[in-house]
Amino acid sequence: TMRLLPSPALTASLLAASALPRAPTPRLAVWDTFDHTYDNVQYSAKIQSASPLTGSAKCPPIVCIPPLGVGITRRFYEPLHREWAALGAPGELHTPELCGNGDSKPKRRRFYTPELWADQLLDYCANEVKRPCILVVQGGLLPVALEMWKKGGSSCIAGVSFVAPPALRFFK
Repeated sequence: TMRLLPSPALTASLLAASALPRAPTPRLAVWDTFDHTYDNVQYSAKIQSASPLTGSAKCPPIVCIPPLGVGITRRFYEPLHREWAALGAPGELHTPELCGNGDSKPKRRRFYTPELWADQLLDYCANEVKRPCILVVQGGLLPVALEMWKKGGSSCIAGVSFVAPPALRFFK
């Protein structure tokens, strides 16, 4: 079964897993941007490794699904990367770009579906993350997270945190 973690619960569970107080300055937080390919589309992903000093194997990796909108890309999560570094980077943090958005190329004139993006991110998780992760998703891309859970199950998805989830009537 999938665990649904509201944002405060996500933060609390990650801090409890790492048992770390907030650091006033980043503690050897290291991140880099790598290029990946899916369905002949090249896209980037920013990966922040767990700190060798403060990271914990108990803390599952976090994969942030970027919101969609005019000019919105995976860079939406840059403030989160900075805050994660200030926490001491207790676990891996991944922010991949979605095909057809941001710096992905080529930008085909096609309709990208939640199923296609879910398949892209499942491929990313299988090849880069390589263990069950927590998805962080905003309301508009909730169908992508649910499709990932439906296809990948608990062997891929450890939990989902909805940021600004849709109204509860959406679930009825």
